[in-house]
Amino acid sequence: MMKMKSYLLICAALLWGGPLAAQVAALAELARAEERIRPLLAQVADRTLDRESKLAASGQIQELLLAALALEGSAAYPFDSLPQLGKARSEDGLVRVYTWSCPSPDGTFDYFGIVQRYDERQKRHLAYALTDASRQMENPEAKALGQSNWFGALYHQVVPLKHRGQHYYALVGWHGFDLLTSARVLEVMTFDNGGRPRFDSGTFPARPFAQHRFLLRHSAKVNVHMGYDPALDMVVFDYLTSSNPAMDQLPHYLGPDGTHDGLRFEQGAWKRESEVDARLRQR
Repeated sequence: MMKMKSYLLICAALLWGGPLAAQVAALAELARAEERIRPLLAQVADRTLDRESKLAASGQIQELLLAALALEGSAAYPFDSLPQLGKARSEDGLVRVYTWSCPSPDGTFDYFGIVQRYDERQKRHLAYALTDASRQMENPEAKALGQSNWFGALYHQVVPLKHRGQHYYALVGWHGFDLLTSARVLEVMTFDNGGRPRFDSGTFPARPFAQHRFLLRHSAKVNVHMGYDPALDMVVFDYLTSSNPAMDQLPHYLGPDGTHDGLRFEQGAWKRESEVDARLRQR
């Protein structure tokens, strides 16, 4: 199917010519890249392969995707035959974040990501590869991070925020640590003067210092919700506890208790609200 799609697009480019031909040719290149990425993602998901083989496949995916994202029309291209590839887009249409995980046989994960953003000065989309540093990272909430030392995650929401003329993007996602512990992740992305992504907003409340991201650690055996709710204008998440209060400080024992808390972005910082009405979230 994908080969036929590419063939038809190339034929159309040859027939029409001109600017339209360039657009159609770019779409054909995107379709070919999608076709090449698909079996590589299957390798990454293959439980019989070792970590090194999966990392090699993920490296190829990143190279192919970076090349594809340099093509005209790539920001709108769906990549819909790649369900394993996370494709979170901001509502303002200016940012799209691609992420995927590389599971290891021992139950740990490596993460890969690319941020694509529209550059107003150059009038085109630019793409930036992210380098995962989460395996070596202690206390990630306190770390000011960037493109080269990203706390890897699979993002499913990119939410535009603004304060005093500064644009931010809230990223909501998931991070698996190992077979026992996972986390829901909320952090804020900005861009430096060179346009590169930064993850160092310091907008999360903590004492004595502000934190750079919020991690909701929990048992890997349970499903935990965290997501931005536009009706409430806040990020709503499950409140976690354990069946044994003595285990409340051990993340791999924590799961939802049926209530919800929230984080609201106000005056450039996140404010926590307790006992958010879940009935409001479901409207």
